[in-house]
Amino acid sequence: MRTYLLAALMLSSCATSQHTLPDRIARYYPPDSGGIMGIGRDVYIRNLFDLKPESNSPDSSYHNFYHAYRSDEESFVRFLNSEDRDIEGEPGERWISDTVVLVLAHEDTDLHRILSRVDPSTRNYVCYLMTVYLRPEDLAGYPLTMEHYDPREFEPSGDQPDS
Repeated sequence: MRTYLLAALMLSSCATSQHTLPDRIARYYPPDSGGIMGIGRDVYIRNLFDLKPESNSPDSSYHNFYHAYRSDEESFVRFLNSEDRDIEGEPGERWISDTVVLVLAHEDTDLHRILSRVDPSTRNYVCYLMTVYLRPEDLAGYPLTMEHYDPREFEPSGDQPDS
């Protein structure tokens, strides 16, 4: 009887287990609180693992984010060129947070190659965001990517990132 109960409990816990973000990303999105730009971990778990984008909406930011996370370079480039990047408020803030997730989901050589496919201003902006939001130990893992960065393009401001 105990064997059956133990097996049932194990199967039940496997069936109800939730997805988790890789540690490298999860550090920026603590459980039960907002992460970068106030976006919580649960939003990314839902959007990356529980929901699937409509296959007929390849131009949506969510569609591109979802597939870029899974290493689709075309989707990553479309995501980086999204109009959301330049919108103030929620869409722009979401684009920033999503960009940080995508950066952390990719290795340096891949990110360098992807950024080489977008215009210099977008490349530089992504690198700038990396300097603002990534922890020094994570930023150090992107030496090739940071070759794209020209800090003279950005004026320093007194604003501190929400993290």
